[in-house]
Amino acid sequence: MEFLNLVQGDEQAVAEYELRFATLAKYAPEAVATQEDRCYRFEQGLRPEIKRGLAVRIINFKTLVESAIQMEEAVIEDKKKGEKRGSECIQ
Repeated sequence: MEFLNLVQGDEQAVAEYELRFATLAKYAPEAVATQEDRCYRFEQGLRPEIKRGLAVRIINFKTLVESAIQMEEAVIEDKKKGEKRGSECIQ
């Protein structure tokens, strides 16, 4: 079943992953029967660098998605800063 193997792709934004997750979850209601089940499955599919940033277990789906988006923004910002520092060293 595609839903059970769903993960966030390397270039996929959290919002895109959440949309795909919601679409496929309709076909696997038993896998997301409770809010906690839904959160667990969503979190397990997040990219590792985003999942690591979610240190506490969040059992409210909306809060989890919002937190994951914030973590994604922080990861992107860190990468930009790292690239900027790297280019400054080369000059």
